[in-house]
Formats: sequence, C-alpha cells, structure tokens
Amino acid sequence: MLAMAALVAAALLAVLASGSGRARLGEWVQGSPLDAVFRMVLGDLRGRMRDSAPVCSPTVRASRPTPVILIAIDTIRADRLGFLGYERDVSPRIDELARESIVYRRAISAAPWTTPAFVGIFTGSHPGALGFEGEALVLPGDVPVLADALCEAGWQTAGVVSHSYVGIKYGFDRGFEHWDERNAGGHLHVSSESITSLALDFVDEVTDGTPGDSERPLFLFAHYFDPHYDYREHATHRFSSGYSGPHQSQNDNFNQLVKLAYDGELDAAAIQHLHDSYDSEIAYTDAEIGRLIDGLKERGLYDESLIVLLGDHGEMLVERPERLLGHGMAVYQPLVHVPLLIKLPGSERVERVDGPVSTVDVMPTILDFVGHPERASGEAARRSLLRLDQANRRPAFAQTRRDGIRDTVVDGNWKLIRDTVRNRSELYDLDRDETESNDVAWRYPEVVARLEARLESWHEELARHREGRPDAAAPELSEEEIEQLRGLGYVE
Repeated sequence: MLAMAALVAAALLAVLASGSGRARLGEWVQGSPLDAVFRMVLGDLRGRMRDSAPVCSPTVRASRPTPVILIAIDTIRADRLGFLGYERDVSPRIDELARESIVYRRAISAAPWTTPAFVGIFTGSHPGALGFEGEALVLPGDVPVLADALCEAGWQTAGVVSHSYVGIKYGFDRGFEHWDERNAGGHLHVSSESITSLALDFVDEVTDGTPGDSERPLFLFAHYFDPHYDYREHATHRFSSGYSGPHQSQNDNFNQLVKLAYDGELDAAAIQHLHDSYDSEIAYTDAEIGRLIDGLKERGLYDESLIVLLGDHGEMLVERPERLLGHGMAVYQPLVHVPLLIKLPGSERVERVDGPVSTVDVMPTILDFVGHPERASGEAARRSLLRLDQANRRPAFAQTRRDGIRDTVVDGNWKLIRDTVRNRSELYDLDRDETESNDVAWRYPEVVARLEARLESWHEELARHREGRPDAAAPELSEEEIEQLRGLGYVE
C-alpha cells in the first residue's frame, strides 16, 4: 500500500511540475493519509543524497579521539526553550540534555540567517571576514572547515541536513564522507522525523553497530529545520485553542504575511496563532532530538560523546513596535540570541555561563577539546568556550546586510546596535532589559562611544581578513531551487 501510494504521489508530482502546482497538491493532501508520503517523495525529488566521498585518510592524530555530535536547529529562539526560561513545556528533551551540559545563556549567532550563520559555525571565522554579508554565497574551497579538520584526523564524518542553504550547492558538504540533504524540501516538507532516522542509520553504518571505535570516531552533523516557516501546528504538540481567521501561516503566503504584519494588519489572534504554531514546531523538533539522544544511548555512544546543540538564528514574531516577522533583516535578540550547550563525555562539567559568547567559537572549541595537533594550538585554545575565564572573555558580534546595514556588539551586559543607513545607534542593558524595550543610548553616551569604537575596530579586522581574497561566488540555481527559496520567503 505504501509503495502504491508513493507511486501515485510521484506521478502526481510529475504532472504538477511547477512550484505552484506542488503547493496546491501539498494543500490538497495536507492532513490526509497521503500527507507523509507526499512529503517524503517531495524531499526525494527536491533534495539530494551525494554519493559517499572517499574514506578520510588520516594525516594527523588527535590526542582525544572522541565521538562528536553536532545538533543544529534552524530558526530557534533561545527564549523559547525551557532551560533558558520559557514557561511553556515545548522542549523537555533538550532541557534534559541541558541538565547534563554546559549551558551558554547568552550565545550570539554571527548572523540572523542561515548561510552566514553556518559559515561562522563551520569555519570559526566571522562570515564578514569571508565576504558573506547580504547574499547566500558558496563557501570558498580554500577556507578550512570543521569536517575537513576532523576528517584529516581520522574521524568518520556524516551530515544529514534539511535546508539547501546549508547544502551541497553552498559547499557545506566538504569534508563529509557521507552526506544526505534529501530533506531540503522547502517550506512544505516536515523533516525532523526523517533527519533523526537518517542520522541513526548513519551511526549504525559507520560504527557497524559497535560503539567505541577509538581508531575512527564518529562526527555526526544533524540539522533540523521544522521551526522555520511554514509554522505548522502539529496535532501531537498543540498549544492553541483553535484559530480560524484569514491570516494563517500556510503554503506560499509568507511574504504576504510579512507585509500584513509590517502594515499592522494582523490582529492579536492571528499573531498569537503564529506564536502557538511556532511553539508547536519547536516541540515536534524537540521530540525528534530526544529520539536521536535515545538512539545514541541505546548504541552506547551518548556517555562517551562530545555533544554540541545550537541554533543558527532565531525569528521575529511581530513582538516589536517595528512589527517584524521572519529573519535576516535585523540583529535584535529574538534573531541573534540562540541556544548553545555542550555536553562533555561523562557530563564531566555541568554549569551555566552567563557572559556573551559567539557561535563562531564552536569550531575552535571542538578542535581544542579533541586535541587536534595542528588546529588546536594557539588561537583555538585561546578561543575555546571550555577555557573561558575573566582574562579571555570577549565581546560577541553579529551583522546583516539584508534590508539595510546593521551590526551589533554584545559586551557583558551591554548591547549596541548600529544602523549605518539611518546613522543611529541603540543601546540596551540586557541584564535589565532582555527584550530590548528601553533604548538607553541617550543616558550612557560614554558606553555608546566605547562600543561604537569596538565595532569600528572589528570592521577593520574583517577588512584585513578580506584583503587579497577573491570574492565568494554565488551558486548557480535552477528555477526549481529559486522557487523553493521563494516559498521560504527568501526571494520575492
């Protein structure tokens, strides 16, 4: 029956070759028995599973060959998780992991949208230093990346992703022996269950069912996408009392919703429905991450692994006076404050770090911990998030060039936002005003001047890094891929 349903769905997809046709088909089958099949087939047609790369040939030996599990959640706000203070019970499994981890309470993403955020995570360099500012570009082949570094030290590397912006066409598969992005199916595709299943399949494949292969430890990158638009309320994780109004998140209307929000046309009930649906997506993803954790425990890998869980960026949900919806356009906390926790083998350290840290320091932290002989000395050790003390605490920076030129620096309790186009700076005391409701730039001009100088020095540093580098190239996208990005709200 399932095979027949898949054939029927595939035939219908072939007939409805246009993106709008697929959207209509998705709407027709939504909630029916064909819904899951449609999404599976859609993922297979739109996504890709790259043939396995040659087995990594170790050229160096790390001093601590530990399994590394990197779990990334797309479009996840830090303030919507229980271990960071959210009152709704949307993240019980992540909260459980946090209780055995080092929790970084004020982690700042390098950028408020996917591609540059992951450039920072994978390279340890700020995306602005590599020319990633306003467009989704291809990761340059000469820039060292985390998977390459672990591959050359003998790790078995596997990646399972669910967004094309962190996929093959943008160069993020480099260094991975096994790579699967069939779940990069766009806004109609519900992917978390498949991501967990494929991730565990990879674990079984590379470990041959035997944990503790110290000669070739595992590096697994599992990327979850469902909190991203389309905000879908899952029957198993429902938080609303029901909403039947005209302004719902569904199918291809995200840019319309953004405009309605900006124009003040979404009423309180519609905005609450967006929040409820977003929370439902988080809860659904949390359950699947819990299933991944359970699978690691069953295979004897959980205790011995270094597990890093983080978000790439957050989401605006019409809570500010500017009535912003989506991401990429600003650097307020809902967009750049992301979850970050690190579980050490044996949970040997459980603590909370209150000061600001940057996700660009995740790569040097991992390489420092495993003792990579060529990449874990000097700068990596100084930047390791596991070695923080008063002497090496640093400010965290983020920037975006979408819909303007905006930068931010978070230094201790202070956060400065600089809008270059408007020639304006905002200042917030995050200890007293985490929601950035009270701009105190007028009250503390000396703090504004100090942080503006920090931003200027940082920009000079980025410029020095870019000197002599060729411009990063844009990928060649098919009409199909452009249509997918339009559905996600990235293309008008």
